[in-house]
Amino acid sequence: PGASSRLKLALNAYVFALTHGTAETLAIARALGVDPALVIEALTGGPLDSGYFQAKGAAMLKGDFSTSFSVDNGVKDARLVVD
Repeated sequence: PGASSRLKLALNAYVFALTHGTAETLAIARALGVDPALVIEALTGGPLDSGYFQAKGAAMLKGDFSTSFSVDNGVKDARLVVD
């Protein structure tokens, strides 16, 4: 793929990692008996905060797990990275 396509693949990997990391962190907090909203509050405004984290974290707290990127497209992009 060209440079723009390679950049897109790299950025998609970041989005996947951030989405997974947010979900995993909120689940761990919940399992430890910590209100997951406190995780978001603790990260807000700090160096680990991002608009995407805020949007996905808020959606996850509401139980909104609607997709914004299909699994099929994720698999396709992962294969392109490996190739």
